[in-house]
Amino acid sequence: AYPMQIARVDGLLVASDPQLLFDAVGDRPAIDWDAIARHLIAPNLCRARTCLESVVELAGGERLSATPAAAVDTLWTPWTFVSPDRRLDDKAAAAERVRETILSSVAAQASCHKRTVLLLSGGLDSSIVAAALANSGHAFAGLTMVTHAAGGDERAFAGRVAAHCAFPLHATMREASAVELERSAGRDLPYPNERNFSQATRAVADPLAA
Repeated sequence: AYPMQIARVDGLLVASDPQLLFDAVGDRPAIDWDAIARHLIAPNLCRARTCLESVVELAGGERLSATPAAAVDTLWTPWTFVSPDRRLDDKAAAAERVRETILSSVAAQASCHKRTVLLLSGGLDSSIVAAALANSGHAFAGLTMVTHAAGGDERAFAGRVAAHCAFPLHATMREASAVELERSAGRDLPYPNERNFSQATRAVADPLAA
């Protein structure tokens, strides 16, 4: 569910979820307050250093060598493809390349699961993922969260996507009662980057996924 996390505790521990590291060590690491400050200033800037001491993140496209130095190599970076010699001026060819890349990437991600729940707003990004999932033949259902304000009701858009791609769509009201303000939605994450209203989404999405 989360990117791979690495921690040093008299050795090297690697896990896909920070909580697995905490369970293995038998304790929670201290908060890295300098990292917290950097994260609050630029929350969308990806860094290896997390907001927990001794816990760093192995990003996509990187390789960890389990040596005494725990070396990390970058195998893939998007900067490779923005150099002038990689420019593609044919718009049709560029669009087709983007399309094929999206289809293959989404199909690869979905192949790890028998069924998937897609959070669908009816906007561009989630609609593209829905089309790619349908193209792959992967079994999935859509979930769109609805607010009481008209601006948060996108059922018409999500419904058109579901009808066009032929997958079941569930629409559920996002209820404020499902949000506990005293409980941090990001308590199990290495960065404080989860909004509390996501609790209402998870309260519906998790049972639907099960």
